[in-house]
Amino acid sequence: MFLTWQHYKLPVIMSAEVEDEQPEEEMPTEIDEHTDRPSPVVSTTINTIGHSIIDSPPLLLEASQRFAGNMVHTNVTNMLKTQIDTLRNKLIKRFDFYKKHRIPASPELRHHWSLVAFEENIFQLSQIVGMHRQINNNIQAASFTTCLFKPKAMGSYFVVKEDCQVRNNQGTVIYFDRQSSRFCHSIAVFKGDNTFAKQLKSDAAQSKRASTEFAKAYPDQMPLNPEKGGWMGKFEDLDMVVGAALNPSVVEDDCLTRIDGGLFVWSEVTLKKIGDTSIAGATDLKAKQIAMVCCMLQLTYELMMDGNSVVRCAPFKPFMGKALNLHEARN
Repeated sequence: MFLTWQHYKLPVIMSAEVEDEQPEEEMPTEIDEHTDRPSPVVSTTINTIGHSIIDSPPLLLEASQRFAGNMVHTNVTNMLKTQIDTLRNKLIKRFDFYKKHRIPASPELRHHWSLVAFEENIFQLSQIVGMHRQINNNIQAASFTTCLFKPKAMGSYFVVKEDCQVRNNQGTVIYFDRQSSRFCHSIAVFKGDNTFAKQLKSDAAQSKRASTEFAKAYPDQMPLNPEKGGWMGKFEDLDMVVGAALNPSVVEDDCLTRIDGGLFVWSEVTLKKIGDTSIAGATDLKAKQIAMVCCMLQLTYELMMDGNSVVRCAPFKPFMGKALNLHEARN
């Protein structure tokens, strides 16, 4: 049985069919979704955090060069600005609900610094998704559980296969279920020499063993008793598409990790916590910041999916490791 993002609870993945499990009085209403009034579950203090990327031509040019495959568009229209603002507001609502109701009520997890860092960068992440032309044109009409992605056939998505020009890059990828025509899972790819192509090969191997929650949802073969549920399709029905691919940085002043005037908000607290975290394959602060960027994009993409998408684990598990272990030990 599997969790949708709005039924998310760390670290166990459980059933996700019960709408009555959601606190009715705290769910954002339809009126909230289509007006400027904040939802009662939304923290309005984060709306002003962040800075504009799309209104800074030099920064926009840097972004287009840092992300691979010519995926970032530098032509900024009023429609794009509206889509970005709308995405930001919807992500704030979805993240606030996810954080308050689906993360165990322990200080180590619910107030973890990585979630605060994500919150501080929601506007930045919304702009990056917008620059990749991945926001649904009709996002303003989307309900609380509607997919916010531009359809795969219309968006700027590279499918990871032999002739994909960014197959050997790192970044964040999204799985697309061709049978149900929906995005269903996202993965941050940043460890060591891992690449999109290697991640796809690893996921295919895991689907044969059903060794992860994602592999159980999309096994290599149909289960012996498929009518009992517990699976969502076969792995062969999935396309791995590129959400955001990173070019290797060739400059010291990297716009992804730059503290002042870069693409992201890097507070002193976040930088200290990142520096104190051990990440496999990341030996310096900048490498750890890149890992954080990939994880933030992973959660952004998962929150953009519809209400039936698989959420495998904590998107910030590489950074939450000690807090997760402490919570599990107590319970």
